[in-house]
Amino acid sequence: MRVTWLRATKPPVAGEGVPYRFWLRVNRERSERRWSWDRVSEETARYTPDGKAIPRSTIANWRTSTRRPSLRLVYAVADALGIDRVEAREIAGHPPDAQASDAAVAPRLASAIQELMDADDISLEAKILLLGTMGRTEKFLASLRVQREPDQTPGERQAG
Repeated sequence: MRVTWLRATKPPVAGEGVPYRFWLRVNRERSERRWSWDRVSEETARYTPDGKAIPRSTIANWRTSTRRPSLRLVYAVADALGIDRVEAREIAGHPPDAQASDAAVAPRLASAIQELMDADDISLEAKILLLGTMGRTEKFLASLRVQREPDQTPGERQAG
């Protein structure tokens, strides 16, 4: 049985990748702001769920890539540069009905995390462990204002 992998269509001009038009737009916005590619990369960190910057090499690869970049990455770069998300999605080669993989889950996840943090019958260590397994970072925990009491050691909290 032969497996056919679905890919975006090939670009009309040799040497230009599927997301080439998006790369061109990013490059134009970058130039107008007089930002380096490193600066573009650094700015994306504010728009990614994990707070990590998108490597400049990833963005540079969009010039010749035969694959569409993930919507999560497209949206982070678009938000960092003030590009409309609908336009960014379209010129990056995604269909109009495409959604970022975490877009539908985010509200439910935020609600579940808040319920967990509000629960009185779960220790702080257990909450941190559960959040850690969900892929949350220390930065996210800080944003929820989870703080340990400085006068207690981990052993004292477990005993109490």
